[in-house]
Amino acid sequence: MIPYIRWPDPRFDEPYSPFLRGKAERPIRIMFHSSSFIGAPVEEAEAIDLLHEFSLLPEIEAIDTQPGPLPYIEIPEYDLSYGKTASVSVTLKGKDFPMKYELEVYDTLWSIAAEISNQYDLGNPETVSAFREVLLEQAHGRLRSDILVSLSPRLLAHRAMSALQRANIRSPLETAKIVGLFLRARDNYTLRVSRRGKIHTNSGGFFDALARYKMPNLWRFSSACSHSRRFRSDDTPQLGRSIFMRCAWALEARDAVGRLFYGLHNNTNRDAMMYHFNYLTLLLLGAFDAQARIAKRAYKVIKPDERHASFSNDSFLNALLSKGAISLHSIVSSQWFKDLMIMLKKLRNTIHGSVFPMVFSDQESFVIVMRDYQKEMWDAGQRIGPPERWGLIKDAFMQFEPYTYACTLVEECLGQIDMIAAEIDIDGLFPAGYAVPPFDDDSDKDGPFNASTRRRLVLLG
Repeated sequence: MIPYIRWPDPRFDEPYSPFLRGKAERPIRIMFHSSSFIGAPVEEAEAIDLLHEFSLLPEIEAIDTQPGPLPYIEIPEYDLSYGKTASVSVTLKGKDFPMKYELEVYDTLWSIAAEISNQYDLGNPETVSAFREVLLEQAHGRLRSDILVSLSPRLLAHRAMSALQRANIRSPLETAKIVGLFLRARDNYTLRVSRRGKIHTNSGGFFDALARYKMPNLWRFSSACSHSRRFRSDDTPQLGRSIFMRCAWALEARDAVGRLFYGLHNNTNRDAMMYHFNYLTLLLLGAFDAQARIAKRAYKVIKPDERHASFSNDSFLNALLSKGAISLHSIVSSQWFKDLMIMLKKLRNTIHGSVFPMVFSDQESFVIVMRDYQKEMWDAGQRIGPPERWGLIKDAFMQFEPYTYACTLVEECLGQIDMIAAEIDIDGLFPAGYAVPPFDDDSDKDGPFNASTRRRLVLLG
């Protein structure tokens, strides 16, 4: 489940969330827990570098916990001889600083440190180390920073504790996703930043490049469909391109849900969230149906007709198998694919039937699953889950968090669409004996969307 951000009380007349647009806008504020980054895994290290680089943007305010180019805080060593209660002077240093303020140390902080370290001896080095992390969390709160970027196993494992929730503790990878979404909400599609300037693109370029990275086989597939216009008089070229475009649009629709997820949870925004969510399911189902039509043409399937060519139609699957599409049939007849179609189609069907009701608070929104669909969706979610990965919760009734569901649905569907694209025999779209070009991706070449840049887009998107 993607955790909500508990935005701190705004400063002055600022809006509650940096995702809110209007006359009054504010930056997103992050604090780096740099001592926890030692030995970071490769992907996390890449995210740390990206976040440091993007801290040059005016939309982002960053503070470090160690001396460096960013403003940083100093928390002195806490002398245990002070006893359980004392005052610790914290200094914020930087170009326009220093600024000092006091942190009150009280029994509760030691209790939190003992719980997250699982050591209840206040003199134990693990407890003392955990206590310093709790002090850092307190300093983060005093500065009203939005996200504490940390790789501390203790903090990440216990971030759902009520005492730590408002720190919004996130890993660098998680933070990069949030920051990327925040920038796109500001129509900022920056790729690289330096003190000399930045390299950026637009929304179309961003989502097109991201889709190409996530679905390398679909790029070759859609290129072959486009090339087939030399020999075909039907709409295969347009159909192939439509698959790619729908996948890119699905990424945009996922973003639209995310922007509302991190904003205000009111009736207007919840309605908008479900609008984009329903649009997302239609786009993904349309991409699968377009692929099925192209598969019918590539394998020269006569029956069923194109209107009924669907990977959920058993007669069509049997026809594909009879035409030798063994690998393709294996994918679309697998239990995983069937379960994914349950997770996609049961929601799509609500567009033609009853709309799912919602339960909500000021900070959370959940969609209640209709009783007729609950068991089937829960069972499918368990097989391709766990259910939490889909944002599914089973209590008195089954419900799901729409942004988590949208993110998982997009990732799973794009992965399956790419696998299907790899297995469809595109030679069947061309005359017998024609040497079909390789249509290799050019991501290894220099250019604005080379492999290095696309990797960065994945961190952001």
